[in-house]
This record gives sequence, structure tokens and C-alpha cells, in this order.
Amino acid sequence: MADSNSLRVFVAMPGTNMGPNAIYKNPEAVKENLLKPVIEKLSAKLGRKVELVIEKDKRQAGVIHASMFSEARDADIYIADLTGANPNVYLELGVRWALRDRVTVPISQNVEDLKFNVFANRAILYYPDILIKAVDDIVAAIEDGLKNNICDSPVRLNSEFINITKAKLENLEAEIERLRKSRGEDLLRAAMATEKLSDRVALLIQAVEANPASVEASLELGKAYRGLSRYDEAIKSLEVVRRLDPNNAMAHRELGVCFSKMMKPESAVTYLREAVRLAPNDAEAWSNLGGALRRLGMAGAPTLYNEKSLEEARNSYNEAHKLNKYDLYSGLNVARLDLLLSKWDSKLLDQAKEGFRKQIHLCRHMVVEEPENYWRRFDLADALLFAEQFEEAHKVIMTAIEAVPKEQRKDTIASVLGPLRDYLKADVVHGNLRTQVESIIDKLEAV
Repeated sequence: MADSNSLRVFVAMPGTNMGPNAIYKNPEAVKENLLKPVIEKLSAKLGRKVELVIEKDKRQAGVIHASMFSEARDADIYIADLTGANPNVYLELGVRWALRDRVTVPISQNVEDLKFNVFANRAILYYPDILIKAVDDIVAAIEDGLKNNICDSPVRLNSEFINITKAKLENLEAEIERLRKSRGEDLLRAAMATEKLSDRVALLIQAVEANPASVEASLELGKAYRGLSRYDEAIKSLEVVRRLDPNNAMAHRELGVCFSKMMKPESAVTYLREAVRLAPNDAEAWSNLGGALRRLGMAGAPTLYNEKSLEEARNSYNEAHKLNKYDLYSGLNVARLDLLLSKWDSKLLDQAKEGFRKQIHLCRHMVVEEPENYWRRFDLADALLFAEQFEEAHKVIMTAIEAVPKEQRKDTIASVLGPLRDYLKADVVHGNLRTQVESIIDKLEAV
């Protein structure tokens, strides 16, 4: 194993014959008369071990070019003996100049062998008459290169490119990726701590840019877009989640909600069926599926109804309510579907009204427990309306509207209006109840 403090001097030179212009014809003569004295003097001047390496002296197995080119890349000092204008040596010198800034010393026994303006790169001549000077010049050139860090490569001089090992590049890329992911995670945390949806979207966009592979960032961006009624952008973000994680139940659920809000119930039902398949214990997904099926069942109203879809909607809400019996949304929607289905079975009308009455106490409790949750107020207003407590229903609906942030009102009001309009289309409410429903609709549409 090489001493870590030693210098490696590699010499590229012809392997057998130095060519017609050479005085030292045998490479071994060059080694004994020039190279060994250079190594000895350099070691003495630097005060450190200097190792001489010549390709033809190696005994290791393998392709010779691999060894030659690795020396061109790795050797501390590179001496290229161009005597005889050997094409292989010129090739090796070109590789060295392409890969390393320093320290490279071209030498030759005859100026005629210095092709392609190599002499301009301070090639050092050597032959018997000037051997001592040649040794001194080579040692001085090496010392100067080591001391002053001057680029002696005509290829790399003033170049904007640098060379690093593949391992170092991979480590750098891994570190950059780690930092990018870390920044994306920081932005995601900041976004989720931001209440205003438009500000959250701005942070989430940055989080996705910083970490495009983050499922959570794209999912939260899709949810935030959906909250702002920017459904096309929401769908685009959620489809990214599906590509990254095809079995992500939340992405399917959110896509279903988007299509449902866009009044595309068939697409909504497709995604929501997949959501409940992937996450059968997700009560909200079951409720969302119920909503999409209700829209599908009412899509042709008032001339055409899909009773089967409405029955399936009721069953979906029932599944949600089984998973969470304290969930007002699913409980109230079972009553709402009973009301719609009373179009075909009149006995369900009283069952629906009783369902609304049973939820009033829980609705009041949840309004107190979650005063900031405007949906609780809408639930209470709905229960009061169909329990025929009209005066309080009107008061509560107004407080619910006021509680909705302005940027979310369009989406929220649309969700509240849907079932109320359906009752009128299906002609399942009559008399004063119908009048009160129409009045509530007018209030909501005026927002």
C-alpha cells in the first residue's frame, strides 16, 4: 500500500523503442540516466518519498488502457516522454491534459518529435550533453507546479469545468437531494400551520418544487386548491399523487370530491368507490361516496331520477355512520336520503323527519364544542328546518354563513344548496315546509 505522504510520478513513454530521433534508444536507458536521477533529486528537495511508476514495469493483470488512463487521471506528477512521437503517448498526454490541471511535464530527446505545438507548453529537451540541466529543469518544473498551483494544461486553462470523482459527485448529488427534501419538508410544515388557504397554496407550491417526489406535499396542495374551488388545479396535483402512489386512498377521495363539486358525479363515483375499496374504514370517504351517488341519482331531475343510485347513496351514508355514530354529517344525510326516497315510499317521510329531530341535541352540542366549525351550524340549521323549528333555523343559517371565510364561501354554499334544491326538484316537501326551504335557498343564493 502506497505511503499517503508519498508523491506518485507516472511516466508515459514508448514501451520498447524510443524512435529514430532518439539517442537513448532503449526506454530502460532513459529510466536509468534521466528518470531515476529526477526522482532522487525531487525526493531530496521535497523531503518526502517519491515513487516512480512506468506502465511497462507494471505486472498487474487487466486491460492496459484502463491502467494508463487511470494514471492520467490520478498521478500526482505526470511526465510524458514524446520522443519518437509515439501516438499512444500523445493520446495519454491528451487524456491527462483533459482531466488534470497540473502537474504535467512533457519531455523529448528531439525537438522534431514535439508535434502539434507541444513545444509551446514548455516541453523540456533531454539528451546526454544536457542531461544534468534536463534533470534540474524537470525537477524545477515539478516543484513550481506543486508550489504555485498553476494550471499547465492547455485544455483546462481558463476552463469553467472541473473534474471530480464519480463517488464525490454522487455524494454531492445525494446531499443536494437531502437538503432539497429537507427544505420541502420545512415548507410543508409551514404551509400546514397557515390557516389562510391562498397563503397555504403559495407555500405548498414551493414545497412541491423543492421535493417533487413528496406525496404529502402534492396531496395537501390538491386539497388546498379544492378548498379554494380551483378544481382543475386540484385534480392536476392529485393526479401527481396517484402517479407517485397509485394506491393512495386519500388522493382518490379528494379526486372524487373535486369531480363531485364540478357536477361530474359519474367520475366522482368512480374515484370514491376506489377510495372506499382502498380504505374501507374511512367514514369520510363513505360519506363522500354517498354525496356523489346522490348527485348521480338526481342528475336528470326533475324529469328523470336514478332510484338505485339514491338507495346506494343512503347505504353509503349508513356505512359512514356505522363507523362513527357521532358523525353528524353521515347521520343527517341518512335522513336527507330518506326524504328523497320518500318520493317512491311515502312512509320514509316521517322516518326522515324523525331522523332530523334525533340529531338536534347532538347538533347543538357540537356547535358549542366546535364554535369555529361552521359546518356544525349548517347541520343544526338543517335539523331545525326539517324538524319544523323554522324561526331558529333561519337564525342559525345566517350565523353559519357569517362563520365561513370569504375565500371558501362559494364552495361551501354550493355544498349546502345541493340537497335543498334536490328536495324541491323531487317534490318531496310540501306546504309551509316547502316555503321555508325556498326561503333558506334564497338566503344562501344571495351570499
